[in-house]
Amino acid sequence: MGSFGLLLLLLTFFSHFIPCFSSPIIIEAAIHQHPHAFYNCTNNATSAANSAYRSNIRALIDIISSNGTGNPISYNTTVANKKIAYPISYSTTVASKNTADTVYGFFGCKSGLTIKMCQECLIEAGKLILSLCTKAKEAIVWRDECFVRYSDFCFFSTVEESPKLTFADDHNYEGHVGRFSIILKQLMNDLIAMAASDSNKYSYKTANITEDEKSYMALLFVPHTYPLRTAAGASAMPLQKLQLFAAEEDQEEQ
Repeated sequence: MGSFGLLLLLLTFFSHFIPCFSSPIIIEAAIHQHPHAFYNCTNNATSAANSAYRSNIRALIDIISSNGTGNPISYNTTVANKKIAYPISYSTTVASKNTADTVYGFFGCKSGLTIKMCQECLIEAGKLILSLCTKAKEAIVWRDECFVRYSDFCFFSTVEESPKLTFADDHNYEGHVGRFSIILKQLMNDLIAMAASDSNKYSYKTANITEDEKSYMALLFVPHTYPLRTAAGASAMPLQKLQLFAAEEDQEEQ
């Protein structure tokens, strides 16, 4: 009997399919941990604190903190307490006469939150990204329920596998690792097909591991108009990670 550390796969955020005329730059810096979030501040380019670019970043965060519309949510409305049925994401741009100072932003929340909760999470994520990444021209912050990213290049039409975050929780599966691995692989394959055909490019499914145990998995592709071929390719990394992790645990069992 071996144990399997179930991987909690945070969403790998793929960019909106909006035309941009800029060559992509892949984020390569390491993921860092903060008590309230995971974050990545790239080191390949920096900007001065008083530069026009930093000013535009702050303007971008202000937009994100106001729900991406420039208008703060009224928390005493019915809309503010309405739950989000599926993960939501937005892209926005703070343009500048000097294109080098233009900032591109991307942010969103997971499903199950109220709009008010999403808003509050984005506000805190915005504060964190400003305080943690004071010089980086490109950065991303993941909180439990939302994420915020900005960049000096237009990444909306780019499929990216980096930055990515994979980690195991503290609860181990006690049982036949090989069977568990097969179930997870099938679950992931099903989710890929479901998300690719879903209008929101989101899928959620459970699978029975034993009579008393279930596995839960969710998958989101951004943007909302990905063909299956692209979606399947984009999911190869987490699927391979699951298989590799299972193989390592299976060897330990033997």
